[in-house]
Amino acid sequence: MHKQPASTVEGFVALLEVLNQDPSADTVIVSLVDGFLSPYSVQRATIHLSVPPQNRIHTIGSFGLPDPVNDRFSVLDPDVNLPVPYVLRTNRLLHVSAEELFSRFPALQPDFGSDPVLQDATRQIAFLPISVAECPIAVFGFAGSDFDSTQHSDLVVIQGLAAALSLWLGRVRDRLIAQLTTSGNTGTVALTARQREILALLTTNRTNGQMAAELGCSRSTVKYDLQRIMFALGVRTRSEVLQRARKLELMPPPPPPPR
Repeated sequence: MHKQPASTVEGFVALLEVLNQDPSADTVIVSLVDGFLSPYSVQRATIHLSVPPQNRIHTIGSFGLPDPVNDRFSVLDPDVNLPVPYVLRTNRLLHVSAEELFSRFPALQPDFGSDPVLQDATRQIAFLPISVAECPIAVFGFAGSDFDSTQHSDLVVIQGLAAALSLWLGRVRDRLIAQLTTSGNTGTVALTARQREILALLTTNRTNGQMAAELGCSRSTVKYDLQRIMFALGVRTRSEVLQRARKLELMPPPPPPPR
């Protein structure tokens, strides 16, 4: 029986310990980048979740992506010609070079074509389907180096990621679906106090970093709460958040301008 290197086993155990704490998606990604996936020098990573009944695909966490890209790809339709919907439809790992990625999915070119990370010829991009009860519900994507899906050691990493993330994402999916069902049945949208603060700050065109400084939290916290607001309102972009929130009379008074 083949025994994995201690670093791989220890990295997997550390990942399970993080997932057992019921973390945010951004926390999971940072843990993966700094730990389990550290040999691959990951500089871009995302986690996407398919949410019934429309099966729209929500980006619930990301690492290394600029805010405009996060906003544009925050919610995807399941039938668009992009890597994440493709992986969910086929339930197969997609492993390509940057050049092949843009060739197969030209819609990515305007946003990622000038990305210095993806211009690097050594970079490899992988999108891994995550399944629960043999049904694909999510995709973990990352851009790294020295990754070969035909090598045994890298296949072990893929299998370990899929097994660990499927347990955690199953819990996340159920919680998000419950939130959506509650909003749909009552005709109201429940936002936390922090999310209402972020909603107010959106009216001032502050960036995630500026909002984080204003609220005394991390950019990851702001980004996570913004994704939850988008999910609750059923929209894709910041401008749509504001339009929908005004229509539902959710808008709090805007804060004073920064000094």
